[in-house]
Formats: sequence, C-alpha cells, structure tokens
Amino acid sequence: MSDLTEVFTAFTESVSLNTVEYPTENEPPEVTSEATENVPPNETTISLKSVPREPIVESTGIVHPEVTSKSTESNPTMLVVPSTESAPSEVTTKPTGGVVPGPELITKARDDAINLNRAFAGWGCDEATIINILARAKTETYRTLICQEYKNKFSEDFDNRLSKQLMLSADVKRALLLWKDDSASRDAKLVKHGLSKNLNVAIEVICSRTPSQLEGLKKAYRTMFTTYLDEDIESHAQGDNKRLLVAYAGAIRSESPEVDAVMVEKDAKDLFKDGEWRLGTNEETFIRIFSERSGAHLAAINSAYRKMFVNSLKKAVKKETSSKFKCALLTILQCAENPGKYFAKALHKAMDGIGTDDETLTRIIVSRAEVDIEKIKEEYLKKYGKSLSDDVHEDTSGNYRAFLISLLNPNA
Repeated sequence: MSDLTEVFTAFTESVSLNTVEYPTENEPPEVTSEATENVPPNETTISLKSVPREPIVESTGIVHPEVTSKSTESNPTMLVVPSTESAPSEVTTKPTGGVVPGPELITKARDDAINLNRAFAGWGCDEATIINILARAKTETYRTLICQEYKNKFSEDFDNRLSKQLMLSADVKRALLLWKDDSASRDAKLVKHGLSKNLNVAIEVICSRTPSQLEGLKKAYRTMFTTYLDEDIESHAQGDNKRLLVAYAGAIRSESPEVDAVMVEKDAKDLFKDGEWRLGTNEETFIRIFSERSGAHLAAINSAYRKMFVNSLKKAVKKETSSKFKCALLTILQCAENPGKYFAKALHKAMDGIGTDDETLTRIIVSRAEVDIEKIKEEYLKKYGKSLSDDVHEDTSGNYRAFLISLLNPNA
C-alpha cells in the first residue's frame, strides 16, 4: 500500500466542505490604473484574521451545488458556491434556507451504495462495477451522499471499506480514494502527505490554489488533523521555501482581475533590483510580492518585467533562486498566468520517457476534473500536438485507464 493510500485510510469520516472554484484567465490581464489595494475583499474572499483559531466543527450536511449561500455581516466567512447545474427536483428547501437532497437523489445514492457493497462482496471484487458507479458520480455533493448512504445502510465508512479491499489494484484504489472526497478534504490529505513524504506535492497543491480554495483546504486540514496548516509547514519545510509557503497560505489576496498599474511597475522594478541587478538575491522581496499579490497582479508583473528588462520574470526566478523555493515561486507564477498550461506540462512530464508517474497522473486528473480539465486538455493539445486522452490511454491500462479516461471525457 502506498504512503498516500495510508494517509487516506487514516480517516473514516468524510468532510463535507464547500469550496469555490473560479475560472482562470488564459492571458495576462490588461493593466489598469485603478488601484485595488484599498478595496475590501469581495464576498467570497475570506480574511484569515476573521477566522478565530478555534476547533472547527465538522460539517455533515449536504448542500446542493445549485444553491448559493451569500455572506452577511453576521457571518463574514460564509462562501458563495456557484454552479452551472440545475436540478430543482432533487432538492427540498428548508425554512431556514438550507437544503436537503430530494427523495429521488437519495434513492439513487442508496441504490449505488447497495450495488457498491455487492461489488465488494465475495472472493475478489467487481472492480469494473465499482469504477463505473463512482465515475458516474460527477459531483462531490453526490459522491458525499453515496458515502453517507453506504454508512447508513451497512454501518461502515465507505472509504474504510474501499481502503481494505485488497483485490483492488493499487492505482485504482488510489484514484478512487482521491475521487470520493470533496475538493477541500482531498487537498488537505494531499498536502498532509506531501509535507511528510514529498514536499513537491505540498508545493503544487498550496501554490496552485485560489485564495478561496486555500481557505477551504485550511479548514479541512484543521478538522481532519487537529492542527493548523502553517504549523505543519513550519515543522516540515525549510528556509526560504518555508517562509514563502507560510506567507502564501496565510496572506489575504484578491481574486479580482483588476490591478494597479503603478504598483505593478514598482513591483517589477523591486524584483529586478533585488534579483538580477544585484550580487546575491534578496529573497524577502520575492516572498513578499509573490505571497501578497493577486494572480492577476503577478501576471501583469511578468508582462511588465519582460518589457522593461528583456528577460521574463520566470527566467529571473530560475536564475536567482534554487531548490524548493524556486519550485514554489514558479508554481505560483505559472498558475497566476495560465494554470491549464502548468498542469498540462506536469501531466506530460509524468508520462514522458520510460515508465509513468502514476501518483502525479492520478492526482492532477482527479483534482482538476471538476475545475479546469477542458482547459488543460486544450493546452496539452496546443503544446504537444496530441490529445491528453490519447497519451493517458497509451500510458495506462485496464480499469485504471478506464477510470482516468472517464474523468477526462465526462460527457462521452
């Protein structure tokens, strides 16, 4: 059993946390002269200072993705959960404004739970049926409902049952354990594993997520591991990389596409002055700007930097920094500009050459399937002249291949 699978088997309660997914601009935003530093956060931007360090109560309710909860003055930390789906017959509105799954959806989830249990039973297991059922569970809301119905019916946590199914192949089990979780819980588990086993995984997850996604991650992390993310970063990371990760995870950043042209120019000059211009690098300047500025602002800095100093900011980072610190800075910068392109390159690297990095392949496809997988596919085809689905099909096999392909082509 892999280290990552062990992290997943340590928890038998599924955390239902709602996070906000935002579309990302494909090109660096147009720089405007309108300053945004003094603009208060929008309704989905959460201030770290507004969340007291108290034990976080685990959420067990099901919230249908169609329904939004807007923030109010009495509860500034509530999130807006957008969705393009519409299933009015599947939810019932409570007098309090909350929602519960409708009877048809509950019945469907219960039937899926029963069929999953049948697939587990007997000598071996029906791996194809398990994959087929879970692959059709396209929303984290519905997957959470299946897990709840499984526990209600069979008095056992679904993830625990899945984890101890010895006849499931390692690759399939890893993928299904990742997929069954809501996005915040999944990210929390990936970061926990990464901090202790593979720091590059923790860097990828932390530095590629939006501010609102990071808030969900931190809440889930606290609930599941009874510690704060920044405390674990302090314990496992080192030097400049540690300072950057702590600052990035804790900073308040806007998700607005607007930027301040004057500040963009100043930041570009500061990075040049404390990087390429001098002997040695002032890492604190890089940490401050990369952790505090919005994605749109960083993309604008990169554009301004190239115009003023010939080199791109990406080349400057590669030249002036090293090791994990360089990796984190590049992840932040590339995901600010074009996360689809960043993940397309990571997927290609996982399949390039002899052998396949199945953990990376699974992690990225599963975690981006409900975020921007179509954009990743576009960027992959543009850069490598071949479809991502075709390369995954060539590099994988069996039911593992079938599951990944189903996530890449959800409408097939």
